[in-house]
Amino acid sequence: ASQIFKIVDLDCILQLQLSEWWFEFMAHLFPYLGQMRNLHTLVLQGIKKLFIVDASAEQEWISMLHSLFSKLPHLRNLHVISTHFLTGSLEEWLR
Repeated sequence: ASQIFKIVDLDCILQLQLSEWWFEFMAHLFPYLGQMRNLHTLVLQGIKKLFIVDASAEQEWISMLHSLFSKLPHLRNLHVISTHFLTGSLEEWLR
């Protein structure tokens, strides 16, 4: 799936929906998400954990995704539906 991001002009992506992804595999998309400078709508739906990982590794991935939002100046809409990784950290995400 990440192969498509090597072909497409990432500045042209305005909306992106990631549905039924495994959180561990999303880490491969982080570099591409950071290059989508004109992204204004991001939908994360049904993101699940595949592997049992230690808490520090999971927290590192969450921090990486969270830091990407600062690189998306046009992001106006974030839809998070049935996604586990916000549990207990919603306040941090909304800042």
